[in-house]
Amino acid sequence: SPVRQRVLLKSYASLESLKPSPESSFHVLQDDNFQSLSNWYYYAILECLELKDFEPSATWIWKRLGISSIDANVALERLKRLGMIEFSQGKFKDLTGGKTSALSKELTSSARREHQRQILQKAIDALETVDISRRDQSSMTFAVDTNDLPKVKELIKQFRRKLSKFVNDASLKDEVYNLSLSFYPVSKTLEGK
Repeated sequence: SPVRQRVLLKSYASLESLKPSPESSFHVLQDDNFQSLSNWYYYAILECLELKDFEPSATWIWKRLGISSIDANVALERLKRLGMIEFSQGKFKDLTGGKTSALSKELTSSARREHQRQILQKAIDALETVDISRRDQSSMTFAVDTNDLPKVKELIKQFRRKLSKFVNDASLKDEVYNLSLSFYPVSKTLEGK
């Protein structure tokens, strides 16, 4: 997932129908909304609007994100059509209200899996192409009590949200980053367990 995920909406009607949970302003993203915007660069384009050197053009976006000009143009048109951004007076405006999103933790779909594949591939690419001073990639391996998995997932979520708030409060943004945390078993479950 990106450092800051945005609410992905099909229309203003869906914006009105999504209400934040009482404990935070995070919204659950429905599959039908996510499916049409599941490529990693939709989130990145929304974040690019926050950059100090942002230029409101597809050319700037495709060059800055390293995507094709076709992908940049299609993404901008889709974001506009879905009411997520608008272009007026020579500027793009983010209409999502800056609301971050949370994918439902109990559901998966081919679009969500593909999105994660793209994010993980970008992390692998960064391992080879981005200087260590501009990235942090590390891992830990440890034995766990699987009864604690709900608590572990909650701690990871709290960390992501605190980090998101910290980076979003910055007044001078000059780059878009992804944060991807993976917590998964490397051991095989024994029969009968």
